[in-house]
Amino acid sequence: AMQDGGLPLKGEGTVHVSDTDGSDLLKTFEKDEVFSKFLEEGRVGARQSFDTVAYTSNAIRTSNIDTSLQKLTRGVSDLNKEINSQVFSHHEELLDQASKIKELEAILNVISAGVGGLEESVDKLHGAITVPFQLLQERTRHQASVLLACGLLRRTIRFLYLVKKLKIHLQGGSRELTKAALCLSELRVLRDDHEGEDLSGIQAVDQEIPFLERSWDDVMSAAARMLSQGMETLNQSEVAHALQVFHNLGALKKRVELTMHAITDRLAKAIRASLNQNALAQGLRGSCGPDLTHIAGSAGAAWRAALWSRLERLLDTLHSCCVQARHMHRVLAKIRDPATHHLLLEEVQAKGSEPLPTVVWRSMCKQLSEQLASVSRATPMVESTLVAEYPKLRRYYMDLLRRTNTHLDTPQQDANEQQMLLGTIANFEAAYLNRSLSRLSELVNSLFPAAHGPSGVPPSSEQVVSLAKAIWAEVDTARGDQDLMAAVSRSVSKAMTMFLIKIEGMISSDHDAYQLRPGTASTPTSSTPHGTLPPTAAAGVPVLSPSLQHNMALFNALVHLHASISSQLNTHAHTHDFPESARTSIGQALTTIESLSNQIIMPLFGIVTKQCEGSLMGLFNVDWNPTAPNPSSACMTQLQQHVHTLYSGVICRLTPTPTLTRHTHALVRRIMVVFVRLAALVRPLTEDMRLKLAGDMAQLELALAPLIPEGLKELGAAYRHLRAFRSFIFRSEPVSDIPGIPEVRVLLPSVVMHHMISSRAPEDLLLPHKQMNWTPAQYSEWIDRHGEQDVWGLLRTCLDSYAQKVNMRGEKEFHEAYPVLQALGPALFSNWK
Repeated sequence: AMQDGGLPLKGEGTVHVSDTDGSDLLKTFEKDEVFSKFLEEGRVGARQSFDTVAYTSNAIRTSNIDTSLQKLTRGVSDLNKEINSQVFSHHEELLDQASKIKELEAILNVISAGVGGLEESVDKLHGAITVPFQLLQERTRHQASVLLACGLLRRTIRFLYLVKKLKIHLQGGSRELTKAALCLSELRVLRDDHEGEDLSGIQAVDQEIPFLERSWDDVMSAAARMLSQGMETLNQSEVAHALQVFHNLGALKKRVELTMHAITDRLAKAIRASLNQNALAQGLRGSCGPDLTHIAGSAGAAWRAALWSRLERLLDTLHSCCVQARHMHRVLAKIRDPATHHLLLEEVQAKGSEPLPTVVWRSMCKQLSEQLASVSRATPMVESTLVAEYPKLRRYYMDLLRRTNTHLDTPQQDANEQQMLLGTIANFEAAYLNRSLSRLSELVNSLFPAAHGPSGVPPSSEQVVSLAKAIWAEVDTARGDQDLMAAVSRSVSKAMTMFLIKIEGMISSDHDAYQLRPGTASTPTSSTPHGTLPPTAAAGVPVLSPSLQHNMALFNALVHLHASISSQLNTHAHTHDFPESARTSIGQALTTIESLSNQIIMPLFGIVTKQCEGSLMGLFNVDWNPTAPNPSSACMTQLQQHVHTLYSGVICRLTPTPTLTRHTHALVRRIMVVFVRLAALVRPLTEDMRLKLAGDMAQLELALAPLIPEGLKELGAAYRHLRAFRSFIFRSEPVSDIPGIPEVRVLLPSVVMHHMISSRAPEDLLLPHKQMNWTPAQYSEWIDRHGEQDVWGLLRTCLDSYAQKVNMRGEKEFHEAYPVLQALGPALFSNWK
C-alpha cells in the first residue's frame, strides 16, 4: 500500500493497527523471538548494534529461508501500516511543527552570527594576553635565576667568612670551643640543601669540606674530654662549657644520653664486681663447710672484714656515680639557650618524665637489689653476715644518702629515693628484726623455766636486770638511725609485753594473797630505807602467806625491769638520735608494766585500807575515862598494828617505786581523812575526850610517819586538816566567834559543822547519821559517794528538825549555836569547791 502511494485501509494485513501511539505493536515485536532482536539496538545500554550478516547466517542455519523471509515481510508490512496510522492520527500536529521549522532556521542563523563574532573577540583577547604573559614568564625565570645565584653567592661568602672565623676560634683553644661549635653548626646549615640548592660543586666551598670534617671531629672530641673531666672533678664550669658546645653542634640530647648510659653501666659493673658470688665464695673455700654458711675464728673475721671492705668501696662508687648524675642535672637546669632563653634541661628531658638523677638512682637500686638477692641465695654466709650486722649495713646506706644529700640543691633528701635504696635491704632488715625479737623472746622464756601460773618461780632481780640490759643493748645497736631504732623499739616492746604476759599469768589471786597477819613479838628492824619504826609498833614480824610473797616477788621483778628501762630511757630520751616513735613504743610498754604492778598491790592496799577504817570505827567504842591504864585508844593501837604489819611485812620488802608511793600516800591520806571525819562525830566531847583525841592524833602521826619518809607534810590537805582539827577541838571561844577562827577556813565544811554540833549544840540537835538512823560507817560511805554539798542538805534537815522540836515545846528561844550554825553552813558550803 505504501508503494502505491495510498494509505492502508483498516483491517488489511495480519496485524491489527489501532489508533494508539503504537505501543501495542512494539510490545508484540518484543514478545516475538525474531522481531525482538531488531529492537535491541535501540535500547538504552545496548552493548552492540544489529549484525545483519550474523542474523542471516543464523536464519539459514536454524530455519527455512522462505519461512523467515515471509515473516519478515509481514512484519515490515505491519510496521508500515502502523506508521501510516500514526501519521494519519497526528496529521495536524505534524503540519504545525513543520510550519515552525522556518522560524527555527532564522533563530539558528542569528545564533551562528553571534558565535562567529564571539570567536573573533576571543582571538583578539588571546593575542592581547598571551604575548605579555609569555614575556612576563620569561623575565620571571630570569629573575629567579638571578636571585638563586645571589643566594648561592651570599651563602658562599658567609660560608667562607665562617671558615675564616672558625680557624681563628680553633686557634683559641678550649676557651673558644663554644664559638667554634657555633660556627661549625652554622656552616653545616649553609652547606646542606637549602630549598633544593646546596653549595656542592662550588670550588671554594668544596676545598674547605675536609677541613670542616676534621674540625667537627676535633671539637666533638675536645668537648667530650672536657665533659668527662668536668664530671670527674664535678667542675660546673667545664661541664657547662662542654654541654654548651654539644648544644651548639645539635648533639646535646644524644651526648647526655650517652653520659647517663655510661654512668648506669659503671654502676652495674661495680655492683656485679663487688657482689660477685664466685669471688665471695672463693674466700670461703677451705675454711667453711660445703653449705658456705659459717666460718669460725680468725678466718671468719677476715672474710667478714673483706666483705665490708667490698661494700664500702661499692658504696663509694655508687656515691660517685649518683653525684655525677645530680651534677649533670644541676648544670642542665642552669644553662639557657642564648637564642630562645629556654633551659637546656627542657631539650634533654621530656615534660612530665623522671629527672635524670632519679632514673640513674632507680637503675642503681634495681641492680643492687637483684645482685644482693642473687649473692644471698648463692652464698648464705653473705646473708648471715648482713643480717647479723644489719645496723652496720644500714649505717653504710644512710651514710651514702647523707653524702649524696650534700649535693642536692635542697637540703632534704627525696623520700622516694631513700625508700628505694632502703628497699634493697628490706629483707635483711626483716630478718634482723625477727632475730632480735627471737633473742629477746628466748631470754624471756629462760627466766620462767618452771611451770607457768601461780606455781611458777618468779625471776630474780639479777635475771630481770640482765633482761633489761639485753633489751637496751638491742636498742643501743640501732643508735644513730631513727627509723631502725623505731623498728627495734617495737620488737623490744613486744618482748616486754611477752614478759608481762608471763608475769600476769603467775599472779596469785587466792584469798591468802591479800591477807596480812601480824607475827609474834621479835626484835624489830631498827632502820629501813623508809624510816624508823616507833616503839609501839614493834609487835613482831608479820607472817606472810606464800601467795603474798609470790606476788611481792612478781611486783619486784616488774619494778626492777621498769626502773632499769626507765633510767636508760630518761638518759637517752631527749637526745636528737632517739625518735619520738621509739619513746612512745617503749613508754607504752613501761605504762603496761606500771599498770600490772598496780594490779598486783592495789587489792592488798584496798584490804588494808578497809582494815584501818574498821579500826577507826572503834572511836565510838573508846573508854574515855581519864583513869584508863592505856593513854591511847584501843582502836588506835589496832590501827598501829595494821600499819606496822603493812610496813614491815610488805612495804619494806617491796622495791620503792612511784606506784608503791602512790598507794602508800593514798592509804595515809585516807586514814587521816576518815579519822578527822569520825573524830568530828564523837559526842559528847568533854575535856578528857579532847585530850585523848589529841593523844590519838599524836599516835596516829607517829604510826604513819614511817610510811612517808619524806614527811607527812607531803600529803598536803589531808595532813593540814589533821593538824587543824587537833587545834580546833581545843578552841574555847564563844560560839558566835567560831566562824572567824583560822581552822574553819582550813577544815572541810562538813567537819566544822559536825564538830560544832558535837561540841556546842544541844542534845536534841542530832548529827546527820543519828537523824537518818545510820551507823558512822554507813554515813562515812555515804559522804564518799556524795560530797560536801549533799552533806549540807542533811545538816539543814537536822537544823530544821531541831527547830520543829523547839517550836513544838513552845520555847521562845533557840540554843545560841543554832543561829550560828544556820549562818555558818551556807557560808562554808557555798565557798567550798
